[in-house]
Amino acid sequence: MGRRALLHILGSPGDPHIRGVTAELLTRGVTCLVYSPVADEEGTRLPSVRLTDASGIAVSVEPKDWWWLRSKHRTIRYRSADDQRRSFEATTRRDVALSLIANRGCRCFNNEWRGLPDKLTQLDIARSLGFAVADTLVSCDKAQIIAFIQASGRTIVKPFSMSFAPAYGSDDATLISIMANVVRVAEISAACDEQVASFPAIYQACIEKSHELRVVAFGDACLGFKN
Repeated sequence: MGRRALLHILGSPGDPHIRGVTAELLTRGVTCLVYSPVADEEGTRLPSVRLTDASGIAVSVEPKDWWWLRSKHRTIRYRSADDQRRSFEATTRRDVALSLIANRGCRCFNNEWRGLPDKLTQLDIARSLGFAVADTLVSCDKAQIIAFIQASGRTIVKPFSMSFAPAYGSDDATLISIMANVVRVAEISAACDEQVASFPAIYQACIEKSHELRVVAFGDACLGFKN
């Protein structure tokens, strides 16, 4: 029959609303997992996601689970690198949660996730349509990332959802670009656990491209460019 449904909560473990709800649900036999929006606050680590061309998406979240997006984290001005990090973490962790909700078809107390296009679903749809998809891991678990790189060989890392991050000392309008990069075991090993756990990222086996395609669709009309 499998495990019972879980309640996944994205929010501060110290939030009195979360503490009250989880304490009451515990007396009723409901297991709650609380994921902090920032690494400064202890909580359960977001589930890792593995996608392979052969088997599709594997993750510990099940369709019968519920989600509560309680996080209210918002930074207006970034006065330090720490403000920048916290903002990036909160946004990325929220986007991972939204992606899991959409991809697994979970029930959610918040309705804001509906219709969100996310990378996990896009990769899985591409795989189901017959496109070759690179072996992919979405994780902030240091041991899992190292094992993935060792198994994949040459590996790239890129942000899960944010291609830009706010520059500290500025407001939301000033952004810096974040590029995909080749990552090595030595770099992950040299980083402390807290650095790796700060935010989930996408790790993929590196496939050298022969060319790029840009395809624009206008209804049934498609226009493609190769470079």
